Amino acid sequence: MESYTIIIKTGNCSGAGTDAKVYIQLKGELGETDESGFLLGANTTFLSGLLEGVKIMGYGGVPYIIKGDDYFEQGQTNAFQIKVDKNLGDIEKVKIWHDDTGLGSGWYLDWVEVHCQENKWKFPAGYWLAKDMGDRKIERELTVEGGIFDVHIQKEKVEYITTKQSTVFDNLNNSSGCLEKTFDFSVSYKTETQNEVTKSQEKSNETKFSISSVIKGIELGLEASNSIANKLESKYGKTISSKTQASENIPIKVNPNTLLIVSANSVQDKISGTIVRGSRTLPFEMLSGKPKINYVYYSYKKGDPSPTGDSKKEMEEILQSQNRPIPWK
Repeated sequence: MESYTIIIKTGNCSGAGTDAKVYIQLKGELGETDESGFLLGANTTFLSGLLEGVKIMGYGGVPYIIKGDDYFEQGQTNAFQIKVDKNLGDIEKVKIWHDDTGLGSGWYLDWVEVHCQENKWKFPAGYWLAKDMGDRKIERELTVEGGIFDVHIQKEKVEYITTKQSTVFDNLNNSSGCLEKTFDFSVSYKTETQNEVTKSQEKSNETKFSISSVIKGIELGLEASNSIANKLESKYGKTISSKTQASENIPIKVNPNTLLIVSANSVQDKISGTIVRGSRTLPFEMLSGKPKINYVYYSYKKGDPSPTGDSKKEMEEILQSQNRPIPWK
């Protein structure tokens, strides 16, 4: 269980205070609180009365005084404490809103601070949350001062997964006509993106992070996960985790007294690298796209000289793997 202190500054302009019910949701690197929000002053501990007149050192070392035994009044700084069942990591966004109840429910929010242990995060606002002021919105999502970490891809490496299939069409002992067949090629493949257990560079705890394009099974928060998924998608395209099969059927015509070998090679990209987001380094690996299929044809006519070079070596390996005689020996 983790305790977070929420400090809220109401603006000092005329009519800035509100008696409406105010809710907040925290969105951190490692998770977020329930989207229904904490009702500040109801299911949270109201600290302003207890701390009235106490000087608190805020974000950036700026001191201020907790005021009042009521809350969200014009010019007041109010403090609340909430309990969360897990550590949310760095708080990157807060969502704050009110229910628009009571006379003069409009509210001018100056800023929000979140404190946890020795960590502090400030969220500048300077907005009306009012249906009759400003842009007439009563809900805001605030981003931490200084912005959210960018996502970078490092140490990218491309490898190739290859599958080979060869078929021998033997018409060597037929001198009167062509042999007509079909070369049937089929390969099973999958597309997916996944990450391994990774360790933060600045923190000692380990974070297990696994995704399959739309991230699932994550321990990072939704905002952090989405930023990584979006980065991968923007560079490599959307990869829907799936297993499927590619197949082709090619008509084959083999001349009299001829041996024909058709070899199909499928190649699929395997991309690996490292995603860096703030202090966290997350190695990733992805199988991308449908395999590319290349066809090679090897032909030998009865009575001709032996093939040479790589063609001879390849043909002999294929014939031997299928327990077939080598006709030029």
